[in-house]
Amino acid sequence: MFLTNPTIDELKALDLNTLIEMLVQQSRTYTRLHAIEGLSERFSACQETIMSIQAAIIAKKQALTRKIKKK
Repeated sequence: MFLTNPTIDELKALDLNTLIEMLVQQSRTYTRLHAIEGLSERFSACQETIMSIQAAIIAKKQALTRKIKKK
């Protein structure tokens, strides 16, 4: 059974620390899956989740930068 990957919008709703922790956990899972299963469906899903988390982190950083520049 697979859970669906969170969308970027769902991830953007989380705070930056949570996103970073999620990225760490998914990176560990990614490495483990690659070693055990190779290029499997679960590996691909994990890779997609990592890319979504990274996109959410970048979006949050950009929003923070814009906010700081407005001040």
